[in-house]
Amino acid sequence: MFSRIKKALSGAPREDVSPSTAQQSRLSEWAGLQGLELEEGAKAAGFQLSGKVGPKTWRLESGRPSRDFIHGEELRARADLGLNPDIAIMVINRPLMETLEQKAFKQYTDGLQTTMNASLSEEMRWLTMYEAVNHSAWGVDFRQRMAVVSQDPVHAQRWLDSTLTHGLLHWPSELTVPQSPLVLTIARGKAYLRMQYQPADIPTLEHAVRVFVWACESALGTLSVDIQA
Repeated sequence: MFSRIKKALSGAPREDVSPSTAQQSRLSEWAGLQGLELEEGAKAAGFQLSGKVGPKTWRLESGRPSRDFIHGEELRARADLGLNPDIAIMVINRPLMETLEQKAFKQYTDGLQTTMNASLSEEMRWLTMYEAVNHSAWGVDFRQRMAVVSQDPVHAQRWLDSTLTHGLLHWPSELTVPQSPLVLTIARGKAYLRMQYQPADIPTLEHAVRVFVWACESALGTLSVDIQA
């Protein structure tokens, strides 16, 4: 699906084109080649993309972080898949998990128990609410670098297949490292992706779209009906 992007991005911009204009042109051409819709007026404040996975529409945008654990720019993706709203699964990279756990513990020991639930982000609440899930089929590298929590281990084990776990580990750009904040979630019948992003990093954007589409496809294939443990 994404192979044509390499040819589209191989040429250098003309000298009379500003970097921001060249970036916008490359982004527009890439989106067109992939059959994605790029909203007009995508400037320094960010951009918005939308596409289809089966009959469902997904949307991805960049912009200012909506979480304090992301610095710089954030990529956010969302797709309403019509899943059982009780299914809850979160994949989070371990450095971020450790940071959030330490923050939650500090708030608790500082005597803020009465206001703690209101101040915690959803990711922090989930780390306290749900049990960690482990699965040998995910491989050692994935289990060392990523953590998974869920209200039902069977849901997580079915959803995170080999394609999705491989994609979450192998990013094409050196700007995306294992320490870069990343959260992939199934909640309220929807799929969500939230990650730190370096503007103009088209390879990471391409891979983020690919990973999110894989996540949606797997969820539609394995979580569209209740799975009994």
